[in-house]
Amino acid sequence: MLAIASGVAAGIPYGHWTVMPPWLVHGLGEVSLLLPGAIIGTAVWAVPRE
Repeated sequence: MLAIASGVAAGIPYGHWTVMPPWLVHGLGEVSLLLPGAIIGTAVWAVPRE
């Protein structure tokens, strides 16, 4: 998921980022880091215990 988000972000031209509001750029960056962490945490929590 992080690789996909990074690939999409890297494919967006620089001029597009400068037009976007800063809160949106920072929010997208945070989501691309936090969402995969939440998915991994949920997957680990779902592993059966003894």
